[in-house]
Amino acid sequence: VVLAAVAEAQQADVDAVIGFGGGSSMDCAKLVALLAHSEQTLDEIYGVDRARGRRLPLLQIPTTAGTGSEVTAVAIVTTGEHTKAAVVARQLLPDLALLDAQLTLGLPPAITAATGIDAMVHAIEAYTGAIGKNPYSDMLAYQALQLLGGNIRTAVAEGDNLAARQAMLLGAYLAGQAFANSPVAAVHALAY
Repeated sequence: VVLAAVAEAQQADVDAVIGFGGGSSMDCAKLVALLAHSEQTLDEIYGVDRARGRRLPLLQIPTTAGTGSEVTAVAIVTTGEHTKAAVVARQLLPDLALLDAQLTLGLPPAITAATGIDAMVHAIEAYTGAIGKNPYSDMLAYQALQLLGGNIRTAVAEGDNLAARQAMLLGAYLAGQAFANSPVAAVHALAY
């Protein structure tokens, strides 16, 4: 999907990329913005700080309140039936993230719950991690947990509650910033 999107972007000579959707869609958009404007291939940028050069302007619009991908310098790519790889590069940080809770109103309760728990785990790991945590990440994680913990039940039970949905979206955003400034820990290590 990433390679096909890069080819489309290059053929159309796009001058900006908009990521719209959940974490996978936004991760794809990050890579398209980078690779459509680069001599590097996807295989060459897997890992940490292997990307060179600049990317196209990038706007991220999440439609779930979970991954925080709209504000992280990480893109995860499914590379096989049971394998994933990561690209970690400062160039993946967007120029702008647009949080519109109305885009999350149609999410079913199960997805609302799962993505909300994902965001809560990001905040918990950032806050409790032994390496790299700092006062800034603690502040972001704490505020994220306040918003997420205080609104997840309402967002799941009352899917059309715009205030709860907005709080969840902002909480996921802050949790993404928290773990971008204090790495995730054991839970993600076990998942990998």
